[in-house]
Amino acid sequence: PDGGLNVSVLRAPDGERILPVFRSRTAAEAAQLPVKPGALADVSGSHIFRMTGFDRMDIDPGGEGSLTISGDDLITLGVWASIADVEYAIEAPEKCEAPMVTLREFSRYLVLVDGTRDAPELLMAPDTHGRQLVAVFTADDAVERFVQTMAAPEGVATTMPGKELFFALRQLSIDGFVFNCCGPCATRAFAMGVIDRILTEGWAV
Repeated sequence: PDGGLNVSVLRAPDGERILPVFRSRTAAEAAQLPVKPGALADVSGSHIFRMTGFDRMDIDPGGEGSLTISGDDLITLGVWASIADVEYAIEAPEKCEAPMVTLREFSRYLVLVDGTRDAPELLMAPDTHGRQLVAVFTADDAVERFVQTMAAPEGVATTMPGKELFFALRQLSIDGFVFNCCGPCATRAFAMGVIDRILTEGWAV
């Protein structure tokens, strides 16, 4: 599973792989699952939902309010967990273990390309100082807020993984970039100098 965490995946008689998850240690102990003593680990929800290597997640199995997640719902939760992680790294990088790595490894940034021009251009975030700051978004709702707030020209939303995005931004004659410039989540602007840190931090030398 993702992150190198050694979790207990149970296998149903039909071969389905099940990851049991509990909201509390009390619920986990009450379930009496066939796992090794001391196997319980406290893990954030975003980390759990980004994990792979199982077909179904059972939350509080056998208990009150139990919930089963599988298929497309599991994939959707994984996407939103990644969005939550990157938005936290944007809002409070000082509280994250490796914020630059999180920014680099996020797989689905969104940018808007102005489709009304002969030569397509990335749309810029509003700036009272006249700086050229590319508008970068972490989710569809942030794109929608930008279009509504700015009455932006017709644009094409393009999805880009972090490495590709930051390598591309580094080649442009701009002053920086802004995440989610019109909300609804935290907005933060970065100067161009941070791009090298995003692209290199955490790599073994």
